[in-house]
Amino acid sequence: MSRPELLIGGSYREFRHLVHRLLDFLARHEKLRAGHAKMIDLAGNEYTSLISIAHLAIESDLSQHCSGAVIVSTVGKLVALGLVHTDPLRPQPRHADGVD
Repeated sequence: MSRPELLIGGSYREFRHLVHRLLDFLARHEKLRAGHAKMIDLAGNEYTSLISIAHLAIESDLSQHCSGAVIVSTVGKLVALGLVHTDPLRPQPRHADGVD
């Protein structure tokens, strides 16, 4: 590496320590997510989508966080499971009915 702003006392040791701690946190987070998802018979990505819908759908554009295809597919599964309800009066996206 050649990023002086990451050096502390001429060493990348602290930066490497930070990276390893972040990776450990991510692994623990993934296990927690998988456990929560399993409790309600969902895959991890379906659980994340469900939580994202709950937190983001009203406040922001969910498509900032996932691709449109992933959203349509995952929300369709969540609707089929009865965990998410769509508004029948709201127009569906054009790609949802096969029209591009």
